[in-house]
Amino acid sequence: MLMIDSDELPVVAWEGLDRFGGWRDLPAAGGAPAAFRVEYTGTRWQLVTPEGHTAFSLGVNHLSPGPVLASLGETAFQERYGDEAAFYPAAVRQIQGWGFTALGHVRQPWTGCGMLPYLWQLSTAPSARGGPSLAPVQRPARNQIAFPDVFSTDWAALVDRVVVAAAATVASDPFFLGYCFTDVPEWSIEYARRTIGRCWGDALAALPAHAAGKQAYVALMRRHYRNDIDWFNAVYRTSLSGFDALLRETPPPPLPYWNPDEARRRADDEAWRRVIAKQYYATICNVVRRHDPHHLLLGDRFDANLPVADDVLRIAAMHVDVICLEYYQFDDLDLHLRRIESMYAATGKPLLLCDGCYAVASPDMPNVIGPRCATQQERGEALASYLVAVAELAGVIGWHWCGYADHSITLEPPPRGQHSGLCDPTGRPHAEVVGRVPAALEAIHRRWRAESDHERRATA
Repeated sequence: MLMIDSDELPVVAWEGLDRFGGWRDLPAAGGAPAAFRVEYTGTRWQLVTPEGHTAFSLGVNHLSPGPVLASLGETAFQERYGDEAAFYPAAVRQIQGWGFTALGHVRQPWTGCGMLPYLWQLSTAPSARGGPSLAPVQRPARNQIAFPDVFSTDWAALVDRVVVAAAATVASDPFFLGYCFTDVPEWSIEYARRTIGRCWGDALAALPAHAAGKQAYVALMRRHYRNDIDWFNAVYRTSLSGFDALLRETPPPPLPYWNPDEARRRADDEAWRRVIAKQYYATICNVVRRHDPHHLLLGDRFDANLPVADDVLRIAAMHVDVICLEYYQFDDLDLHLRRIESMYAATGKPLLLCDGCYAVASPDMPNVIGPRCATQQERGEALASYLVAVAELAGVIGWHWCGYADHSITLEPPPRGQHSGLCDPTGRPHAEVVGRVPAALEAIHRRWRAESDHERRATA
């Protein structure tokens, strides 16, 4: 039920939820797990809380005091919150009161605050998408891209150190949901070559002879060309004396794929990407399972606004528990839902739609990200309809809104694209938006409970 407090902020009283956001009248068949898990009922995937109840992960990303502090000013911010550390539990209570059941792309302090389930992103060296990553990321500046050699012992040791540190921080927290790896990793071939000059496979193939990645590339070429260097030379227009010589050489630059002579080289590129992907996912997942066998492996946060390679998705699905998709393009809802279903069909794994929003443009937010609505009321109606529609898909276990507060161009530095938040930059909620969340969640609850009742009758 929806109530309004003295400050006219929407607050939701959810008597039917457990403390992790699961519906008490939807117990999972497998009972209460040691931590969050996913379970297939025979008709749909569901997220199961540590108390053994089914939940729809409705999350909020990018919880940060930055926009609110910049808008209110330091004095007004301190009068409202006390300090930046006190902002987080106050904002989490607010988010929980709106009816959201998780925090998504959020970091300390302290993530979840003992009130909401949360995700954790593994991290190593800085990346251009605003945080550290284990893999190259999309849309970086050319001098900021890093292509790790995932075949090297040094990279494996780095993964181990990162996972050990993360597990020590979050593995004992019952509100911890699972590990994400990299935010929008760059798995493309043509797009990466066009935008940053090379793809991950190109970078590893150009490593020196002693590098494990270069040796893995040459071993693949030996197999593909059946140890016939003349065949390789004909395809790549080289004059190498043997595959040992390839170890000491950088492969020639790729030609456009529209060239009919490049079909074989394209097959090589895609096969090499699959080898890299298998090594990448196997290494990270094995390390996480060794140090924390209980929590979910959420894998990379794929950018589904661009084409996602099916072969990489299938390889990821062999190792992770959940496929995470950042997906803003739902202007055409039917097309959007069909594409989600196609990615579910390609993987067979539950999907967490981990980043998306509806937007309203304004003078302070002229370049908003996501489908545009004319008013906040229209945005709330669109959100409610979308949540009900996407929750009907058998593979979807949740959806996360990006992000907490409006990102105005008045911020320093001004964001190139502005995210429309659930509240304005002062922290006051867009009531026309958040006020629609309880009814949408209750509609999802009714639908899932009806499905559960039907399944129980069918098996009785």
